[in-house]
Amino acid sequence: MSKLQKLALRLTILAFGIAAAMGIGALLIGEFGDLQVRVLLTTLAIGIMSLAVLCYLAPQQRRFVVLGIAGSITALVTLGLALYLIWSDEVWFEVPYSDLVLKYFAIMTIVSATIAQICMLSAMVSSAKSFTKWIFRFTVLAAVVVAGMAITVILNESADSEWFARTLGVVAILDAFGTVTLIAVRLFTGG
Repeated sequence: MSKLQKLALRLTILAFGIAAAMGIGALLIGEFGDLQVRVLLTTLAIGIMSLAVLCYLAPQQRRFVVLGIAGSITALVTLGLALYLIWSDEVWFEVPYSDLVLKYFAIMTIVSATIAQICMLSAMVSSAKSFTKWIFRFTVLAAVVVAGMAITVILNESADSEWFARTLGVVAILDAFGTVTLIAVRLFTGG
């Protein structure tokens, strides 16, 4: 693990530790209201970001390390949008502006999650057999297609035809199946 990766890991643990303490404080101190809900949502957002960062740090191959860096950048943007949505009162009153921010947030969440999935899975194929590499390639392709189709739905409301929804569902299931299969093969057979 490089010095930069170690620093990122330490910062991730520290950030989530602080957020977790804030979340626990929100649950245990005072009356439960709007402020506590916002603090808990902040804790959730930072927790999800922390999990994603752990996935971004997993790759060992150089090309996937670069992808992990790109994922970290997208995750920071996603976290920034999440915190803006959680803490900004004006977003909820300006409907068109709010809709635009929500669309960007949804797109960045999809991109961040897809990169995290690919980074996590890439760590399992660095020294794997060809069968495992084939499963990895298939799963990455499915994940990218799912992400692209989901973003299409967000950007284009006319993409909600029945065939589009069915295709998205089939590819999403194949993506999940490939992910579970790859993890199972690597963990339980060493493949």
